[in-house]
Amino acid sequence: MNNQNQESKEKLLEELDLLRQQVEELKKNKVALTAQKKLIENLLMMVRCSFSKEPIPGDNWLKNWMAIAYSSEEDSLIKESLQQALDTSIHLTDAEKGSLFLLDSNGIVIESILTSDDLTQRQRSHLIGKVLKKGLEGWVVQQRQVGLITDTRVDDRWLTLPNQTYTVGSALAVPILRGEELLAIITLQHAQPHHFSLETAELMEITVNHIALVLEVAAREIEKTAFEIQTKLLENLVEIARSPLGMEVLKSALQATLDIAAEQTGSERGSLFLLDNHGRVSDAILSRTEVTPEKRANLVGMVLDKGLAGWVIRHGKLGLILDTEEDERWLTLSDQPYPVRSALAVPIFRGEELLGIMTLLHSQPGHFSSAIARLMQATADQVALILENARLYTKLDEYSQALGDELEKGRQIQIDFLPYQLLELPNWEIASCFYPAKQVAGDFYDVFPLGNEVGLVIADVCDKGVGAALFMALFRSLIRVFSAQTTLRGLASNILKEYEPEGEGWLDSSMTNINLAHVNALNAVKLTNDYITQNHWRMSMFATLFFGVLNPETGIISYINGGHEQLFLLGNSSVKATLKPTGPAVGMMPNAKFKIKQVQMQFGDTLVGYTDGVTEAKNLDGKLFTDKRLISLLERPITSAAGLLDVIKEHLFAYVDNAPQFDDITMLALHRTLSQ
Repeated sequence: MNNQNQESKEKLLEELDLLRQQVEELKKNKVALTAQKKLIENLLMMVRCSFSKEPIPGDNWLKNWMAIAYSSEEDSLIKESLQQALDTSIHLTDAEKGSLFLLDSNGIVIESILTSDDLTQRQRSHLIGKVLKKGLEGWVVQQRQVGLITDTRVDDRWLTLPNQTYTVGSALAVPILRGEELLAIITLQHAQPHHFSLETAELMEITVNHIALVLEVAAREIEKTAFEIQTKLLENLVEIARSPLGMEVLKSALQATLDIAAEQTGSERGSLFLLDNHGRVSDAILSRTEVTPEKRANLVGMVLDKGLAGWVIRHGKLGLILDTEEDERWLTLSDQPYPVRSALAVPIFRGEELLGIMTLLHSQPGHFSSAIARLMQATADQVALILENARLYTKLDEYSQALGDELEKGRQIQIDFLPYQLLELPNWEIASCFYPAKQVAGDFYDVFPLGNEVGLVIADVCDKGVGAALFMALFRSLIRVFSAQTTLRGLASNILKEYEPEGEGWLDSSMTNINLAHVNALNAVKLTNDYITQNHWRMSMFATLFFGVLNPETGIISYINGGHEQLFLLGNSSVKATLKPTGPAVGMMPNAKFKIKQVQMQFGDTLVGYTDGVTEAKNLDGKLFTDKRLISLLERPITSAAGLLDVIKEHLFAYVDNAPQFDDITMLALHRTLSQ
């Protein structure tokens, strides 16, 4: 596999992780999606009314705001509507008090809207002309982001005024932005701490974004505004189509679009046929009055080659029938259960490709006008954008699923590389743990027999994901193969001289404890280094690696630490020795020198190794677990290898809590039990 393919897979993996996170966020925020759907209904209502010159019905505050914004009345009506917006936000979030400050381009308050029971002309006048530069509002002005204070007693952003007559325990301030311009700030307050949550903040972000839209379009001509609102509306639908919830969300959005379009154009029935590359119906979205699973199923697979739909497909343009009795394009079916006198069919094109057809029907002639036809064509153009994005994301999802299946296979293969069952030795206990950050990992450990000796490995390949996992398998295989070779290279004196460590030397200068089988097996580190640097130097992949060879009878471990984290040799309740690096990381540079050191484990001693995913694990505040915390756990009485790892895991995962895992976590422990 070449470098480009590896980079492509790594990038796709990152995108998949992001998509999965978005799925979880959408699941947690159903209320936000509900608010978005309501917004769609409101905005389409305004589009229709702007064309028909009809008054905007209903008591929804957003619709009222638009009606008032375009009225010829005094601006006091606009203020009343903003008051309604604030009061509605307070009601939705169960806040006790709130404020809405409109700002000019210099950040000065030009209008202040307060909670209804606090509303006095004096209070309003006192705030107008102020610059918001202190407290929570000042922080929001400076940072241009949502300010959430769960407890005002412990958050220095909260400023309690000397003449404040009420208690504030928690607060939420949301900037209303249009591009880079700060238009206003809406603030909500409650007497109890922790009243406002992240979900509430996200809901208010959606709300204020649409308040910002209203403020923006208020200064424009109404017909131009209608098209702009429609464009922004359908951009929201595009984002929904792009979401990782799949086709169900898309179908729901298209169903809502059809139902609202039928409602706002006064249609009695409607349909939205999605077509495949051969012009066959791949899915049918019907208006509320007709939607049944049976009818949908009967329509799928049809070829629309007759009647108005067939005419639209052949001519590639909108079809408007003012009276079906006078237009030969209309085909009345023998079993049609309802009368149709006027019809509108709109093709949904993306480039030259016909993606679908939207059809609206009415029992009265002349119901649909040219203006409605133009509006529906603009709608269809935007629906085409949604469908195209959905198709692209469907293809990506299919590829992602296939890649996910392959990664799962890779994960299973990688697990098979790890020891299925650790060796069981008399008077010895071996324990391990392995928690990959992704489906596949770069960490590995190994315990395997070498004649009468035992090989112990713990390693961390640089990087993460697929590339690291492939090199993990390569490193593991090379260490096993090279360490199993039995041919000694040259005279023993030459071998010992090459590997003799500086300073302390061997445990026994008389060489009675210098096991040449150990030395020969550890030569696998040098051979692995040479192989990687000679054959895979273009990949710049290396591993920090500890390889030790244990004599179970004597407790002597001969080892090489190639740039890995230091291992700890533990007594009853203290660190007896640290097994620090004796050479560079393996595969980093050709002809690297690795020194062998030895250590002897007494009865009751424990040796523990780990990867940097342990000490560099981060909590929700981004702070590391650190070597210091790990060592504090190692200085406790130890009775077993498994018990030690359980203690470390308990404290590590409690520290990390719900923070995302950025690196693989691997540990290996060896305990010499007390003699019987």
